Amino acid sequence: MKTQQVLQRRLFLMGITMWLTIASSYAQVITRVLAPDDEIENYIPWYDPRERIPIVNTPFVDVEAVLLEDSLTGRVMPRIGIKQDIEVSTSDGQMIDKKNYSVWNMTLHSTNARSMSVRFDNTYLPSDAVMYIYNEDTRFVVGPIDSDDFKGGTFRSDYLNGEYVILSVFLPSSNISDDLEINLYTYDHGILAFDNYDEDFGTSAPCNVNIACDEGNGWECQSESVCKIIHSSIGNCTGSLINNDCCDITPYILTANHCTAGKPVDDYVFRFNYQSPQCSPNRETSPYQWIVYFGSEIRANWGGTDFSLLELEQEFETSPGISFSGWDRSGYIGNNTTIIHHPSGDVKKITFDNEPADIENDETINFPPNLVAGRYIRIELSNGNNGDFGVLEGGSSGAPYFNDNNRIYAQHTGGEHHNCNISFDKWAGRFNQSWEGNGTNATRLKNWLGASTNPNTMDCMASPYIDGPDILCSSEPKEFSFIRNMPCEKELTWSVDPPNLVSNPIDPGENPSDVVLIANDNVNGNVTLTATLSANGCNDVVLEHNFWVGVPEQPSYFLLAWYDPYMERLTLSVPPVPGASSYNWTVENQTYNNQGSYVKLRYEACPSELYDIRFSVSAVNECGESPRLYGRIERDCSFQPPMLTSPVTVYPNPSNASYVIVARKSEITENETTGQSTLKGELISIDGRTIKKFKLSNNGQYRFDDLNAGVYLLKMYDGNNISSIQKIIVF
Repeated sequence: MKTQQVLQRRLFLMGITMWLTIASSYAQVITRVLAPDDEIENYIPWYDPRERIPIVNTPFVDVEAVLLEDSLTGRVMPRIGIKQDIEVSTSDGQMIDKKNYSVWNMTLHSTNARSMSVRFDNTYLPSDAVMYIYNEDTRFVVGPIDSDDFKGGTFRSDYLNGEYVILSVFLPSSNISDDLEINLYTYDHGILAFDNYDEDFGTSAPCNVNIACDEGNGWECQSESVCKIIHSSIGNCTGSLINNDCCDITPYILTANHCTAGKPVDDYVFRFNYQSPQCSPNRETSPYQWIVYFGSEIRANWGGTDFSLLELEQEFETSPGISFSGWDRSGYIGNNTTIIHHPSGDVKKITFDNEPADIENDETINFPPNLVAGRYIRIELSNGNNGDFGVLEGGSSGAPYFNDNNRIYAQHTGGEHHNCNISFDKWAGRFNQSWEGNGTNATRLKNWLGASTNPNTMDCMASPYIDGPDILCSSEPKEFSFIRNMPCEKELTWSVDPPNLVSNPIDPGENPSDVVLIANDNVNGNVTLTATLSANGCNDVVLEHNFWVGVPEQPSYFLLAWYDPYMERLTLSVPPVPGASSYNWTVENQTYNNQGSYVKLRYEACPSELYDIRFSVSAVNECGESPRLYGRIERDCSFQPPMLTSPVTVYPNPSNASYVIVARKSEITENETTGQSTLKGELISIDGRTIKKFKLSNNGQYRFDDLNAGVYLLKMYDGNNISSIQKIIVF
């Protein structure tokens, strides 16, 4: 087992330095699909839409040929993507020195891909670096990703819609730029675009019941332990995060051996909280609500009961929505069976059999010949009869079978094909037989789940955590509580670091699970409150809660400060400041209070050809306001966009119609090899969002329909070079 599990609750109101620290401990890498009114800068504060990012074009992928080969070879599981070999390294991107920091960017492009996932190998991120992967058009954003997410130099991203992905790495110091090492050897050319966030959504049998329905009441702890196991080239299974007799938060996943034996479990994706938020209508949660881990190792497995015990590779963090199922190794089956699973890879469902399971050594039961006597149980699901509901399908393999004491007593192996209207037999490997398995650590559960006390049963455990404020002001006593949620007896001790920022530290009062802290006067900084849980024969469990004391720090520098003469727009940004909940901006004597860490402003008029724009910003929280940071930027009003040399004609412009047509002129450049036009365009809204990227067709026209009233910017590129920029006005 691991010697220690360090668990931290994520804080959202932290600065860039602290944010990098928190990101390194926040193991889940989040995938977001941004809403139309959301902006990339909200997640990637160094994002600059002006930058031209180098593009690496991958070889053409013949999707039809691959799918034909799948049909000829009898492939059963539907394919998500096609794995492709590439050789891409740091030198294929661009390092930009921003004086206070550096940014490395690169675009990977796979023609006609409907989605993409990238795999890193032999990659090194400096400890303070942060990576994001995103697609501007489809609004998919994956991250933050930091050095701790790379295990042995490897990491695999989630799928992003679109035929390109942008890799962007923030390096807080130019001195560490040379330490960055990026290597991509493979990627997945997705053949599906995720109109739903997951292509398996809605594919299970209609009689299956969402876990959010009334049938799931009372199963919340068990449900939060169940995850969907994914591999793009293999298919889906179900697993459950399972408790051990030390309750030490080791992230063991119980699933079926046939899901893992000989499979690339280091490349598996484990997705928790993939479920419908309500019973009906059926729908998905958004990706940012999922809790996702990448990669695992096999700790024990045995074909004799078709079990496999995995341990997640990424550093694990407890959080709401994650729990650890209990189990029963006594042999008790109970009077009924409940299964929580992902049938056909669909959102989480609950299935119920209202009769005791049959044990395989019953001679009256016709068990499959490959199932050894006594090691398996059988249930007969008769959906809609005798109180039964739901069915089991492909993707349910490895799902936990719970007895009437809400403990796992088996994991799903398989059975006859499902049907909502007909009863079918299903089989599962017995937990009590897997306990001793084949007699070795690598083939039994005992040494991993019961090495300390070897109990007969263990109960479900919701995530323990420290509950308390994120900001502590002077002379205001605040209580922090350890929410135990543990079926194991442990001794609790507290510590605080650094101790000089708080007075009266570690005063447990009447309840040792609570501690009261008071911030000292005239100080500020980050404090880590630590709860350590100890028990004989078990490794310590360490949980941490970070909070800020006092007013925020002064903003350190302006991360972005630039004026776009084409858009008449000024963007100002600072790195998120430790302890800040909002920011007060002043620009040219105009105040903008309670803002985020960046502001965007429009300047309609140019009073002179050259003058300074002066601005300042302070960080604010409930304790007060930081000192202000001052800056200025030179605004050149003599600059005029090159509107007269455009190789295209735009009409009508200005327009009171809902459409605009872009037509090529005769002098358009053609590629000497193919004879095809190399002219590309990009339409940008007034707030900097790319509305559309396009190439002119053979007839030399492109039409934009349903444009809202406003000012747009049309950028034309001849190859990778900007050939013209002009405004389009729709009223």
